[in-house]
Amino acid sequence: MSKINVSTITNRTGTSGPVLSGVTTATNGFHVTGGNVGIGTDNPERTLSVQGSNAMIQIEGTGGNGKQWSIISSDDVTGGAAAAGPGNFVIYDDTSGGLGDVLTLTGVGGSMGLGTQEPGAKLHVAAGNIKVDNGYGIDFSATGNGSGTMTSELLDDYEEGTWTPGTKQGTISNASVGAYIKVGKLCTITAYCTGFSNTTSGDTVEVTGLPFAAQASDAAVAPVMIRYMNNENGSTALTAPIGYLATSDASLRVYQQSVQNDLNYDSLKYEDILNASASIRWTLTYITA
Repeated sequence: MSKINVSTITNRTGTSGPVLSGVTTATNGFHVTGGNVGIGTDNPERTLSVQGSNAMIQIEGTGGNGKQWSIISSDDVTGGAAAAGPGNFVIYDDTSGGLGDVLTLTGVGGSMGLGTQEPGAKLHVAAGNIKVDNGYGIDFSATGNGSGTMTSELLDDYEEGTWTPGTKQGTISNASVGAYIKVGKLCTITAYCTGFSNTTSGDTVEVTGLPFAAQASDAAVAPVMIRYMNNENGSTALTAPIGYLATSDASLRVYQQSVQNDLNYDSLKYEDILNASASIRWTLTYITA
């Protein structure tokens, strides 16, 4: 057997074993130049082999704001360390003496748990969120593709919030705050617009203020609910009104089937608005830029 040269061996009483101190002129402490080191075993199979019931390695930073972390290969023995679940590999914050922040890898099924000792899925995040940097997301490239031309399989955004509708001419005095939900590149908006100040212009009514710019090559249409508005002949009976997102200038418009020309459609004009009670309700989904 090779020798271990140390300058001091300090014996201690009780359950504590001896302390081996390195040579005082050495810059490093205990140094093994070859072979494997075993703790709890006299037949180590790896460079460092730690064996024992609920075998644990503890690392502690003793400087300012340092923490104590423990690494466990848990088994079915009872106790604080075994609480992680038998057969799991666990890293946890042991500063307070209990199972703090936990990273768990299961031995069966290959699951990972963040903040939980018992992951219920391949990746289980407990009492927290997953944050993804801008430009990244969930990659679905392993799934099958449709019959069209696939351009992206990355789900890279989710957002929900509110937006305030405006108009290109005049104001909307009683516009309620609209809502939106964006999933990937698809954005669904809702809005209620009433109290248009301009009721004389012959230009098309355009509602502005979208929460996201629209993709230039794709317009969007959806049903709308309107009241107190004329059609092109001055009748208050609009024919099949439809909401239209004009991507060229990012505005919402209302069109109807033309009563003068069955082969065309006609836009709602500001002069078609009868009074301050006239209103438009929208729900529309469009592709963002």
